[in-house]
Amino acid sequence: MAISVEAFKIICLIGTLVFGLCGLLIFPIKRYLANDHFNTFVEYSNAFGSGVIISVGLLHMLVDANEKLEEFFDYPMAFAMAIVGYVLIYFVEEVALRYFLKKYQASSVIQHAHTH
Repeated sequence: MAISVEAFKIICLIGTLVFGLCGLLIFPIKRYLANDHFNTFVEYSNAFGSGVIISVGLLHMLVDANEKLEEFFDYPMAFAMAIVGYVLIYFVEEVALRYFLKKYQASSVIQHAHTH
């Protein structure tokens, strides 16, 4: 049984709408989770969504960029440059995070508001 292109488009449209509306489920979920659990849930959801958006963008752009760069290089340079860029940004973030955390922790003094 073959499905027509129009029917497939309608099914995809309805599926996209349903999955898009699933984001509204976050409001009823908030009632049942503690604040710290809810914040963790939102953080992981944001990270997952960002990863999906970045991966889809890279997937579409890298193939075209690789086709253009094949004229100049035998190696798939677009993929190599993407990996090097990712690792470089990750390294800079880690170094900056460690530096600023160390600086902040050294300069802050914890004082209690009460006596023992």
